[in-house]
Amino acid sequence: MTGKRYGAFVLLGMLIASFPACVEQPLDAEYEDEIAVFGFLRGETALDSAAAILITRTQPLKELYTLSEAALSGGTVTMTEVNTGLMVSLAGDSARPGLFYNESLYIRSGYTYRLQITTPDRQVSAETTVPESLRVTSALKDDSINVVSPDRLSQRVPLYLEHGDSEQLIVVDMNCRETWETAEYINPFFGRTRPGSDAEFGGGEDTPPKHITAVGRFREMGDIDPDGGCTISWYSSMIAFYGSYTLTVAAIDDNYHRYLTRTSHPEMEGGIQGGIGVFGSLSGRRYDLFVARQ
Repeated sequence: MTGKRYGAFVLLGMLIASFPACVEQPLDAEYEDEIAVFGFLRGETALDSAAAILITRTQPLKELYTLSEAALSGGTVTMTEVNTGLMVSLAGDSARPGLFYNESLYIRSGYTYRLQITTPDRQVSAETTVPESLRVTSALKDDSINVVSPDRLSQRVPLYLEHGDSEQLIVVDMNCRETWETAEYINPFFGRTRPGSDAEFGGGEDTPPKHITAVGRFREMGDIDPDGGCTISWYSSMIAFYGSYTLTVAAIDDNYHRYLTRTSHPEMEGGIQGGIGVFGSLSGRRYDLFVARQ
């Protein structure tokens, strides 16, 4: 199982609109006009505005960047459910440039989906197979905020995972939603109770200790019991601050896994043919936590 530091793109709250619209490039790199795709399909949910796919064109580094200028225009975007042959058009969101969705499309675990983008000068495609659902049993509620204490959290509120494939890729993601000004260490850091800067909080991006992710096979998540499940007893170690968090536990596809674990230019490994970015999928659970003092 591996841990990963990564940029602001990967916040497993999956609010695509919050993703940065630029990719890693050396400052002296020659500008290349690329179509960039950033999107995830969530099993057993509709592809509605909350799950919209961000599609943009890269912009010259020396020019002022605006999403309205970068947003894809003059093209068509379709999604095909490969198992059934169903194809739908994805419409742009006029209020949020670059975001495309179709709420009539219900994403099914175990199904394969193909994204096709056609513009006058190029075609871009990507494909993902949505993992079979990861079953998570916990006293945590996924429809309300869970107020928890950091003391022995994982022992008092464990996560029990079940999946039919021991080799399935799993992500456990803990993202603090505080700002560096409001964040307070649970355990003082070199005598300080608060981060001294945004860089200390998350490196100016979405990195530890603000945002910590563990990725591995199901069999690596913990000891497998006779029923084929395992209990996660270590997720509380991913919490460094008091305050609001989003915890996501999910099965993920290969595209998402490559994007998470690539240390340099992950946008080249996200399964996009003819462009850059990532088009992945996941199935699991998401919990909102508020880590309070005892």
